Amino acid sequence: MAESEEIVVRCRCGQRLFDFDPMTKGIITTKCPRCKAVMAVSIMNRKIKCTEQIAAHAG
Repeated sequence: MAESEEIVVRCRCGQRLFDFDPMTKGIITTKCPRCKAVMAVSIMNRKIKCTEQIAAHAG
């Protein structure tokens, strides 16, 4: 049986944002539903190489 281990991406506040397949490559921009932070997630070589917070909710 082939294992499809997905990797979980979480916001700095701890909210689970999404899962991705280890074969995925690219950059995803997403907004956290809990803290409203907008983050750019760079996925390369089966892991997150760079996570950058672009903006955060001021209120």
